[in-house]
Amino acid sequence: MSTKTRSDLITEVLDRLGVLASGQTPSSEDVAKVDGKIDAALATLSETEIYTVDDSGEEGPSGGEFTLSAFLPLANIVANACAAAFGLLDDQNIEARAKQAERTLLTLARPDRARKTLRTDAQLMGRRMWPGRGSYTNGT
Repeated sequence: MSTKTRSDLITEVLDRLGVLASGQTPSSEDVAKVDGKIDAALATLSETEIYTVDDSGEEGPSGGEFTLSAFLPLANIVANACAAAFGLLDDQNIEARAKQAERTLLTLARPDRARKTLRTDAQLMGRRMWPGRGSYTNGT
């Protein structure tokens, strides 16, 4: 399974915020603003039991291992956390995408479904007695 790094996440967040033009390299100031918010955003997701990232990398940015299925939703959530730093605090689209991303991450994090009903072993069920035929409770 392919993964993305912390640097990839920062670039995606800046792209979602509209800070980067096509083909543009992010400035070190913009990278530092986003990099400083990633750990807090991921900690919030973990504490609220929405989604937990095993390896978020280190500030700098270096390392990190984000699964492809969670990468874009995580980028939307981090973008929402960084919106104020880029003067986009009142942008409703960013907030709506973050709420949708939380629902997606909840879906990704849920456990596999169990069978609806559990089967009982035949040995544990015993023989069924019909009432009135050999039942001591009916006095026969």
